[in-house]
Amino acid sequence: MGASVLFAWPGCHIAAPEAAVATELEKLSDLLTGKRTSMRKASWVISAVCFFAALPTWSQQGHAAPTKATSIAELFQKLSPSVLVVESFGFEGKIQGSAVALGTNVAVTNCHVVTPPYRNSEIAAAIVEVADEAANAASMDSSNRDAIDTLNAANVLSQRLFGQTAPNLKIRSGDLKPSVELRQGEKRWDVFNIVRSAIDETGNSDLCLLFIVTQDIQPLHPIRRTRSANTLQTGERVFTIGAPKGLELSLSEGIVSRLETAPMSERELGGARMPRMVTRIQTTAPISPGSSGGALFDRQGALVGITTSSVRDGQNLNFALPVGDALLLLNFSRPQ
Repeated sequence: MGASVLFAWPGCHIAAPEAAVATELEKLSDLLTGKRTSMRKASWVISAVCFFAALPTWSQQGHAAPTKATSIAELFQKLSPSVLVVESFGFEGKIQGSAVALGTNVAVTNCHVVTPPYRNSEIAAAIVEVADEAANAASMDSSNRDAIDTLNAANVLSQRLFGQTAPNLKIRSGDLKPSVELRQGEKRWDVFNIVRSAIDETGNSDLCLLFIVTQDIQPLHPIRRTRSANTLQTGERVFTIGAPKGLELSLSEGIVSRLETAPMSERELGGARMPRMVTRIQTTAPISPGSSGGALFDRQGALVGITTSSVRDGQNLNFALPVGDALLLLNFSRPQ
């Protein structure tokens, strides 16, 4: 591992773990200043580079190569304590997925695993509120057609969405409040706060942070090494750890079959081409229902992605989001 090199920019100082990183940053700086591009754009790009380079120190350590080859079995024993089962509960039932510990009190998972109970609870509450108001109005004036039609509409919507009438929906939604829980074996942690990502062009990258209270309970076992998805190569071997169908700590292996990157127009500045930015990892490592939010590791045991989805009518079409997206969300979520 090369000596640390300090890269400086106004308001930004980076201790890069590799000399090569500093060299690339200096080249980028020369390109930007030499072309005399818009200082606003130049500053924005350098700030972005500074931000990603300044992510938690433990994430930068993931680039160090191991001194000897480690078997998948050995890596599994070392890494599996950081992968958990996540369960979200609501009056409509339970949703199960996976999660990866990023800190002693925080884990990352997919939003589609943990947000439906809360979203459905809000929808149910709105239906119940409308139905109650319409029922009260109809009881006061039996000829009030608007109130009667509204009550009928609320009942139809409740039946279609939740399979029960509005009065029954009111009873069930009042009894079962939405909640999220992490577990591994006999250990369990209650989630008290959920932070959702909204950092891509669609406003939703399907990553949620789950925060727990560690006082008086055992803390989570966080991942110690990560690796930027931008350094991955197609054909590279990877493996996943998750809980498909609730089968806790299941291991699967495959290769990186494709790397989706940001369009070239989004990576150009004043004629200077920026490094590629991976937005999604396609892999042959199986990802089944229940594995959403699990871990995708490289062959050296560094976390590279958060498993997200698969194409049901395809073969070996599985996807993960870059771990950098989760680290970015975590950095923004920390008190300044």
